[in-house]
Amino acid sequence: MCNDEKNTPKKEKEEITGKFTLRLDKDFDKLMEMSEKTGVPLNFRGDRIIDFKINGMSKLTNFKPDQIKIGPPAFYFDLKFGDEKFNQIPFDRIVLSENIVVFKSLFYSKLDINLKIKFKVDKINCCATVNINISPKSNTVKDILNYELRKREFSDKTFQLIPFSDENQKIEGTLPSVIFDDEELNFYKKANKINDKLNLDLILDDDYIITNEDFECADMICSFINTKKIKINNIALSMKTPINMLKEFIHEDKRQMLLKQDSYILKFLGNDINLGPCQVNIKQYEILNKEELEEIYNKNIGNTNLISVKSIIKEFESDELYLDFNID
Repeated sequence: MCNDEKNTPKKEKEEITGKFTLRLDKDFDKLMEMSEKTGVPLNFRGDRIIDFKINGMSKLTNFKPDQIKIGPPAFYFDLKFGDEKFNQIPFDRIVLSENIVVFKSLFYSKLDINLKIKFKVDKINCCATVNINISPKSNTVKDILNYELRKREFSDKTFQLIPFSDENQKIEGTLPSVIFDDEELNFYKKANKINDKLNLDLILDDDYIITNEDFECADMICSFINTKKIKINNIALSMKTPINMLKEFIHEDKRQMLLKQDSYILKFLGNDINLGPCQVNIKQYEILNKEELEEIYNKNIGNTNLISVKSIIKEFESDELYLDFNID
């Protein structure tokens, strides 16, 4: 249903494979050992990159990257938050100082969030403090929803960190309790539903501020998905008309009116969402700005040119007015 260029249908992710050849140092094994201790990857540049190929991409036959990094082997934790378990999760280890080590979950882990664990060791008192931080895995609405759900699941829950499945090194604690905004969570659920049902690729830029209009549009688009109808209070009708037709329009309200539109576009999260053609069937129309139109009419009596006016109309003595997308 979405025809906007910014919101092209989602594409299935394809696995990309390839190979490369590097010129290694004689002491490569020692360098890798050092990389494992510090968490700093090895860098290969220039003529140290001998060959680089990506399968199925002939356009990149002569392509050579400026740099290739080989990091240390991943550090694995078994995790438990409350009753939920995550086994063999790979982390990148970063040594910030002699006493501070940070572990960041790797992008290919099966976690649906980014997880950062910071250890600060007090060697004098033989203890350590652990700080756990989570963030969205990406800025897609699905990953932001997963993040909001995880925050609630982890709040005030016990946790366990088990390095390399070694129960003897198990670390346990309790996460703090956090107050959440349920309205925000419901919004992301609706945004994710819209993204899936309309087959979009909606993202939320880091600097984007969600507005009241986004909340209203989410409700409208979800109504469209569920019923192919959107309830509205009134409809603004812009028209150019001769003065005699304006008189007839003003004084013969309460009549039936059928309005059709080729496309209906809503602005949602900074994107134009085109819901397609629709119509509004009004059994008896009522003009809400009738006095304004009568004033325009009185000022233009005898005017032979077309008059540009904007009328606001609704269903007479009823709030049952809908944009109907059930059009054959």
